[in-house]
Amino acid sequence: MACCNQLASCKTCRLAGDAIRASACGDVAGLRTAKIFSTHELAQPAVIIAPHADDEVLACGGTIIQKLRAGAEITVIFITDSSRSHVRWIKPTSMSWTRKQEAIAAADVLGLDKDRLVFLDFPETHLASYRKMVINRLAVILCKSISPALKAGAGELQVFIPYRYDLNIEHKLVNELAWIAIQKMPVPAAVFEYPVWFFNQWPWAAGKVRTPAQLFGRVGQFIHSRRQLRRDFTMAVAIKYVIQQKAGALLAYHSQVSRPIGQQKYPVLGDVADGRFLRSFFREHEIYHQANLQDQVGEK
Repeated sequence: MACCNQLASCKTCRLAGDAIRASACGDVAGLRTAKIFSTHELAQPAVIIAPHADDEVLACGGTIIQKLRAGAEITVIFITDSSRSHVRWIKPTSMSWTRKQEAIAAADVLGLDKDRLVFLDFPETHLASYRKMVINRLAVILCKSISPALKAGAGELQVFIPYRYDLNIEHKLVNELAWIAIQKMPVPAAVFEYPVWFFNQWPWAAGKVRTPAQLFGRVGQFIHSRRQLRRDFTMAVAIKYVIQQKAGALLAYHSQVSRPIGQQKYPVLGDVADGRFLRSFFREHEIYHQANLQDQVGEK
């Protein structure tokens, strides 16, 4: 499972190892009453919509493993070309190719065939310029994912999309566009929104507080984020016994978790909030907001 030639000094490797040994540091702080996916729910077919390559592993890696074990058919759609995460170090065209190969390798670790991956390759950070194209492409794929059995009412397609309040502008945009595409489906789908950068805030990714004003702001953020967690994230998938496999899939994303030799300033996921952000994805459950169209319409 080594992700680089400097395993002993690789922060991400150490964090993954810590998560595995500690059963992922317990559970998500504030999660108490979430309903656990049943075996029947895990067996339902699913489409996972990821803004960038690695979001599917971070937020849904354990869910993918558990659903495949339950016999579900899964398709993963990558919206952007994931090309601009390290523009100071790697050219966008090279990074795009690298992330695609890493996504294929990560899928293999999860047990997902590469034929179930769809790369739309819209340019990262410029997604807003392709709104209609994204919606149309998503709608076509979603409609093709509905089998005759689903049309006849035997089961329900599950669609996993980014959380509407995620702390990343591209994740929020993908949520919006995905909902428009979902409305074009001929039969209803069960929609689950997953958090990623939502965890890069108090109480999960606490930073240093230097002034009373910062402390006051952090307390407000803590209250707000905990309220969101308890209100929205009412569904969860138990992943305690597949954490090691999920960690292996994340380590397939070399460009995101390991520094090239001699590039000490190259940022990796393990650097975010001194590792606390990454630990949020290696706990006993992956959590979801089960959303519906009425919620979406009501916010507009």
